[in-house]
Amino acid sequence: MSVIMPAYNAEKYIAEAIESVIQQTHADWELIVIDDGSTDNTAVIIKNYTARDKRIRCLQQPHQQQARARNNGLLHASGDLIAFLDADDIWMPGKLEVQAEIMHSNPIDLTFSDGYFFETNPKQDLQKRISIKYGKYTGQQGVNDFLAANRIPLMTVVARKTSLEKVNNFSELPGIHEDYDLWLRMLITGNTFLGINSCLAFYRTHAASSSSGEGKILFLDINTLQNIAERYPEYKTGVQRAIVDRIDDYLVNNNISQWKMANQLIDIRNGLNPAGLSVSFWKWVYTYLGKNIFRRLFRWKGKFSSAKIATPK
Repeated sequence: MSVIMPAYNAEKYIAEAIESVIQQTHADWELIVIDDGSTDNTAVIIKNYTARDKRIRCLQQPHQQQARARNNGLLHASGDLIAFLDADDIWMPGKLEVQAEIMHSNPIDLTFSDGYFFETNPKQDLQKRISIKYGKYTGQQGVNDFLAANRIPLMTVVARKTSLEKVNNFSELPGIHEDYDLWLRMLITGNTFLGINSCLAFYRTHAASSSSGEGKILFLDINTLQNIAERYPEYKTGVQRAIVDRIDDYLVNNNISQWKMANQLIDIRNGLNPAGLSVSFWKWVYTYLGKNIFRRLFRWKGKFSSAKIATPK
């Protein structure tokens, strides 16, 4: 099995990540760390590990993006199974053993598992479960389920290398969720996934960052889905429905700090839905009644969406 780990300026956490690989009960692995042009001590830490353990290798590349780093690692991977671990996340000791056994015993292209969120001490954060929806995903229903949401924490994945290669690994198109894009392409082309009801990894959350800005995750999801619709026109209707649902959910559940962003989301929604929303009405609500009323009215809009809403004077 090959473990792919991209690393950029990861000196603070990478030792923990590598140690969690070394401590695996499944010992037949290689770890390929791709140093993505780090300017801190990341390279020194990696070098110390490669000197100690022949199963660990390091690839150097100029600073680019994680998709390029992971594809670089895949190009040099020798294992028939591939696992992914970011340089700030951690695995449970039995992770690879559990998933290798499942993959070797079942005609599954990819397995993933549940995990925990943590900030500093994973042993103290066992209540913060990611809570995946486990089970088998395949065929049209599997695609529909993933159009609705990205259901896979990347650091929990073990996939067949041949299955990844058949869809040309990660897309390096900027502005998308490259892992989400990969899962969708794999499902659309007939692969089968299995979600395991076990917590096998820890995802580190960084208090200093809020996923790199308000709404960034949503816009990456929208870009990813739009890219899928362009590549697979037969899924255009399902993609459009999924985007509208994402936008509605976001507008209902988030106090958006500026009208400009809400306006942008409504414009995207109106471009996909013939029953468009009145931008002037919702701007008036947001501006004069406030964010909370905006959210509540948007939650209730289904009750009066068929009626014509007059714009207040």
